Amino acid sequence: MPNYQYECPRCLVWFEDFMPHELMDKAVCPECGAFGEYRPSRFFAQGDTVAGGVQYTGFDPVLKTEIHGKQHRKKVMKEQGLKEYEPNQEIKKARDEAKYIRKHSPRGDYNARIAGGNLVFGARDKVAKRHLSEKIDKVYSDALGKS
Repeated sequence: MPNYQYECPRCLVWFEDFMPHELMDKAVCPECGAFGEYRPSRFFAQGDTVAGGVQYTGFDPVLKTEIHGKQHRKKVMKEQGLKEYEPNQEIKKARDEAKYIRKHSPRGDYNARIAGGNLVFGARDKVAKRHLSEKIDKVYSDALGKS
């Protein structure tokens, strides 16, 4: 059975679930109990690494079709109205800074490692709060009849 990654639309927590393909739409968030939205892992989104490069062939559980190469994958995704996963730029920048801190801190300096982790968590919180406020604004504008 494959291991799938999900993001909770309610509390924005990322989690993994190990389940059969038929039940992949039924993952429940361990934090709040909402149904998670499937997010393809970077490994699958980038293809399988094989000798001589990357292989973009095989069954894609997200697209629910057999993929015959990189161009075919792009075509199928365009037909289904999907696009490749791109990490949020603020979180990506915080992860890069945390990686730099961890790489250049002396071995055993746990305060530097904690500071790097706090950068990432702070960026995630900031993005989550912005998403939440945008959703609240949309609900209010829809309720008042303004779009």
